[in-house]
Amino acid sequence: MLLLPLGFKDPLMPVLYVFPGYIVDFLYYFFKNRSHKVIFFALTTGLAYMTIPVLRIIITVFTGYIYGSFITGYFYPIIMHFIFGATGGLIAMGACKLIRNKK
Repeated sequence: MLLLPLGFKDPLMPVLYVFPGYIVDFLYYFFKNRSHKVIFFALTTGLAYMTIPVLRIIITVFTGYIYGSFITGYFYPIIMHFIFGATGGLIAMGACKLIRNKK
C-alpha cells in the first residue's frame, strides 16, 4: 500500500515507514543475546520509530521541504514518536508472548 500514491502527498513516505523496520531488524540481530529483553525491545522499537521525525528533519534541512509536524518545534515530535514506538513494541511483545503461552 505504501508504494502506491493512495493519498500520500510526500513522495518519501514509503522510505520513512520502511526504515524503522530495518532499524529494528538490525538492532535485534546485533544485540539478540541481551539479558533485559523487555527493556531492550522497548528502547529498540522506540528508537526505530523515532527515526521518522529525524529523517524528516534531515530532509527539511537539505531540501527545504517543510513538514507540518514541526510547527511546534523538533523536540515534541521526536519524543512522541519514541513513546509511540516503545509502547507499540511492548504491546507486540506482550501479544507474541500471550500467543506462545496459549499454544
